Amino acid sequence: IPLMEVLLDDQGRYWSLDNRRLAVFRLLEMCGKISRVRVEVHPLHQHQAEFNSKKTNRADGWAIRVEGVGNVGRSRRDTTYPLHEIDRAQPAERMSDEAFSIFLCTLTDE
Repeated sequence: IPLMEVLLDDQGRYWSLDNRRLAVFRLLEMCGKISRVRVEVHPLHQHQAEFNSKKTNRADGWAIRVEGVGNVGRSRRDTTYPLHEIDRAQPAERMSDEAFSIFLCTLTDE
């Protein structure tokens, strides 16, 4: 699974270039399925044009809109995405990278 790319701005804030993947990881964290995610960090100025083209909402990083379903906020209270399916999911002993990739694709439509 490719690492999620994150940008670090001059004020020490992190911004994701992969919002669908960030939304999936936030949902998994809210449901207690994961606690950390490895990322690749780049200075914002090196990817400014791409960042500007991808920053489409006015939530200032607090929420990710999932088309046709709802928003993924920073907490369960701020999230309108239905979490019941993720809550009910039982973790496998150890999911292979291939199986985890397939699982992520079902959540992100990639």
